[in-house]
Amino acid sequence: MRARWRWLLTAKQQKSGKRYATTTDEGLAWMARFFEYVGRSDWLMGRSGNFQCTLQWLMKAENFTKVIQGNYENREQAA
Repeated sequence: MRARWRWLLTAKQQKSGKRYATTTDEGLAWMARFFEYVGRSDWLMGRSGNFQCTLQWLMKAENFTKVIQGNYENREQAA
């Protein structure tokens, strides 16, 4: 988590060039939104399929990146 926290306070958003967070309060708010997003993902939470993420899995750099890129958003199913 320490590495992800450092990333959060130093990385810049591609579109705007702004840092994701510049203060502890901004960082905590960003992380709260991150975990809310994870909680809404059926796949990450194990509600679809037989995978359920762990904190260790989420904090791994490549998985963290995939999550913030939106790779695990719920997909609308055609009726």
